[in-house]
Amino acid sequence: MLHGKSWLSGKPWLTLSAGLMGLYLLLVVWAKYAKTLGPPPIKLGDTGEFLLFLAVIITFVIEVIRSEGKDDTGHDDAGNHT
Repeated sequence: MLHGKSWLSGKPWLTLSAGLMGLYLLLVVWAKYAKTLGPPPIKLGDTGEFLLFLAVIITFVIEVIRSEGKDDTGHDDAGNHT
């Protein structure tokens, strides 16, 4: 936390990307230890895992493009508050 704010506040696409990445990692680790934990609750298969990871990348890129040109105060390069 910087200056009393979460680093995800005001960044919905980054929050979504982080959540999807967490889901992806959870499913990968669960599949790795399936003998101990039992089968994962959601079986995506190779195509599903690819599409989930693609969604992570797309949402991250959207946030990067959306926040490009903003400084730490939330103003764009022209000084307008966004």
